[in-house]
Amino acid sequence: VKGMGLAPGMLAADYLWRKNRVDWIIDTDKINEELISDYIGWGDGIIKYLSLAKEEDRPELVRLLEREQYNTIILLTSDYYLREIGAIIEEISPSSKLAVSNNFHICCGEGICGSCSAVDSNGETYKMCKCQNHKNNINNLFDTAW
Repeated sequence: VKGMGLAPGMLAADYLWRKNRVDWIIDTDKINEELISDYIGWGDGIIKYLSLAKEEDRPELVRLLEREQYNTIILLTSDYYLREIGAIIEEISPSSKLAVSNNFHICCGEGICGSCSAVDSNGETYKMCKCQNHKNNINNLFDTAW
């Protein structure tokens, strides 16, 4: 998680930790470690603080992903880091289920107006406010590569 991704991350972890071990990799660029420790700390998972912007922290991220071989990974970051970290995950752990945050701008705030729709290269329309899609289809929506 990075930045605002901490809030939905806590909700997901609260649900998941009862049946699974939940590990955290947290970018503290915009979040204070003391704040995080007030809200995270349940279960027996790993809490790792790294800076996603620092290239020298990337090898630690790679080592953790290689060692743990997670079956499910949730990325709650900006689109830039979704692509960067998503590419690392695809290379190291291609069979992992990957969930990402929907960072698309929602127009009405309710998900009912349809103004936040996107059309992929196949002509399919997706309401981005309520979008759930396979990671391979993200390329069609944003014309970027994982």
